[in-house]
Amino acid sequence: MKMKQEVKRIARKVHGKLTTVFDPEHLEVLARQHAFIQRSSSKLRGRDFVELMTTALLEDPSMSLEGLCDTLGDLNPHAQMTPQALHQRLNPSAVSYLQDVFALALRQQLEPVCQRLPPGALAPFARVLLEDSTQCRLHAKLAEDFKGSGGSASTSALKLDVIYEVMH
Repeated sequence: MKMKQEVKRIARKVHGKLTTVFDPEHLEVLARQHAFIQRSSSKLRGRDFVELMTTALLEDPSMSLEGLCDTLGDLNPHAQMTPQALHQRLNPSAVSYLQDVFALALRQQLEPVCQRLPPGALAPFARVLLEDSTQCRLHAKLAEDFKGSGGSASTSALKLDVIYEVMH
């Protein structure tokens, strides 16, 4: 029970950070640039989707599509969706949209750090790469496509590797 409370606390903290990092208008522009949102009459907002795919999933990473739709309805009552409609939205446009959102978040967090470096500190280097990775457990139903690490680890897992080029 203590772990669930900690996860909820972290989710609230991440949610609070998201609301200060991302300008909702900018998220809308990005969503339309990636054709994630195409119609002007769309009730789904870019920020709703970002929040759904980040903080909402922190609390329950194995949430079903129906659960995601319920959560989306809580975030934005005008964006009611069926599980089938949400499933259709989980497409390459959604992936590229979220990639840009995460790149924006990373840039916004790293730029102030890089600006504090003494002028010319990175000049001798052609490239400066920051690398990180994380692993997340997935629902056991995905074990056939996303095999876990074995042993007592999850039967289904995904490892994400990120490399950020500081100079560009």
